[in-house]
This record gives sequence, structure tokens and C-alpha cells, in this order.
Amino acid sequence: MMEAKFAKKDKPYGKAEFDKFLGEYDAISDVPMVLFADELIEAYPNTKVILSMRDASKWASSMQESIWLVHSWSTWDIIAPFHTLISLWRKCDTMDWDCFINSSPERPSMKPKRRDYQTDKYRALAIQRFHEHNDHIRKSVPKENLLEFQPQSGWKPLCDFLGHEVPNEEYPRAWDKEALVTAATQMWWFGIATVLVKLGIPFAVAVGVCWWAFKVLA
Repeated sequence: MMEAKFAKKDKPYGKAEFDKFLGEYDAISDVPMVLFADELIEAYPNTKVILSMRDASKWASSMQESIWLVHSWSTWDIIAPFHTLISLWRKCDTMDWDCFINSSPERPSMKPKRRDYQTDKYRALAIQRFHEHNDHIRKSVPKENLLEFQPQSGWKPLCDFLGHEVPNEEYPRAWDKEALVTAATQMWWFGIATVLVKLGIPFAVAVGVCWWAFKVLA
């Protein structure tokens, strides 16, 4: 899906393709689907769109302390070949950011790859893309189908927009930057352990063979 749109390697996705894996769901969010806003709006023209709003500078600072921080750990490229799931996560998530940073709504592209996540230049470009995305959604979605939502507003505007009753509980807050970095750190250590095991076993076997050969031939 990503390569079909951003690398032109396959047929672009339309309603038939989206229905195959979105048909059982009532809502979608986050990457990579946010990168397919135009295609999804065209496929489902009557859908309701919630545009999460926040201060762009604070968003960039949060990203620098969480997702961009995690992806700036260059050792992932050493770990990834030894663990399939880590390799898949690393490839997909960095591809998401390459497509977001290197693209505009009018010029979708995933090249060139960027790994300068912690630089001022990356931050400035991300903020620019942040504003471009929001402006593009405002222009693309009919006003009656769009809610510009700020989480600090709580349940009411969200429930009013979706036609649901307000739950009798606090609006949730989860997966903050500290939790994300903690989870990534645990995954990193698991990856390191996998590397040590996969490299250690052949090494131990080689040592054992050498010891056996020395004993037999001595």
C-alpha cells in the first residue's frame, strides 16, 4: 500500500482494496492510514473525520522526546536483521516518517530517506508538514463531516459529533512519551538478547568442535 502510492510500484488503492482490510472496522487512526487521507475520503465520501489538534511546536518537542528519539538509536540497524518483528517495525515506521516528511499532499514521495530525527532542520520540516496536512484536510472534507478536536475538551464535542452519549468516565490518556520510550527500550534489550543468542550459539558450537578436535587429534 505504501509503495503503491509513494513509490509507484503497484496499482493505487481504492475502495475495493480498502474494503478488504477495513470492512470490519468502524474507525481508523494514526499511521499509515493518515497518509492516505485523499484516497480514504474518495472511497468513503460520507465518513466523519476527526482532526486532532494541538500546538505544532509542542507536538514536535514531544516527538523529539519519544518516537524520533527512539528511531535515532542507530543500533536498531544492527539488531533488525536478527529479529523479524523488530525488522518489520523498523522498516514500516521509518517508511511512514519518510513519506510524511518528504511528501506534500500534491507531491507524494518516500525519497530521500531521512534519519536526522533530532536536528532542527527535521523539526522545522515536520512542523511545516503538520500544518500542510491540517490545511489539506480542512479543504478536502465537507465542514459537516469534520471535527477539529482537542483532547483536553473531553468527551462531549467528540460524542456530539459522532452521535453517542457521553460516557460516565474520565477521558482516557494513554501511550504518553514516557510509556513509548519505555516500551521501545524493552524491545531494544530483547533485540540485543536475540543477537547475543544467535551469535553466541554458533560461537559456542565452534568452540566445542575445536575442543573436541583437539582432544581427539592430540
